[in-house]
Amino acid sequence: MRTQTGCLTTLVPEDFTPITEENFRETRFVDRAGLGLEALTADRVWFRNRFESRGVGERRAAFEVTPFLQRPGLRLADGGILPVAPRATEALLGPTGAYYRLLDIALAKGREDEAVLGRFWNFNGHLVELYALKLVRDACQPDAASPLL
Repeated sequence: MRTQTGCLTTLVPEDFTPITEENFRETRFVDRAGLGLEALTADRVWFRNRFESRGVGERRAAFEVTPFLQRPGLRLADGGILPVAPRATEALLGPTGAYYRLLDIALAKGREDEAVLGRFWNFNGHLVELYALKLVRDACQPDAASPLL
C-alpha cells in the first residue's frame, strides 16, 4: 500500500490503476466517455463544497452519503478516477440514480429559481407515495375488512 496525498482515502493499493477515458477507447462510447465520466465523478473541491454546504459538523459529516450517491467517483488531479462508492455506481442505473440526476438538475436550476427545488421534491414525493400505495395493493389481497385497502 502507498499513501496517496490529496485523496479522500489515505491508502491506495500499489497495483491500483485508475479509470480514465482510455478505458473506453475500443468501445462505442469513445466519443462520449468524457461526458459520462463527468456525470459520475467529481474532484475534491466539489466533495468538500457538498459536505460544507450540508451545514453539519465533522461528526455528522461522517454519516453523510448524499455526495457519494451523486458522484460515486473521485476525479484525481492526473485525470484518473478512483471509485469511492461502487454500490452507488450500481445504484445509478436504477431509480436511485434517476433521482440524483434529477436532483442535480433541480439544484442547478434552483440557484436561479428557488421554487424549482420545491416543485422537484413535491413531484418526487408524489411518485414515491403512488409507488408505496401500488406496492401495498399488489402485496395484499383485497379484503373488505382491511383498513389499508
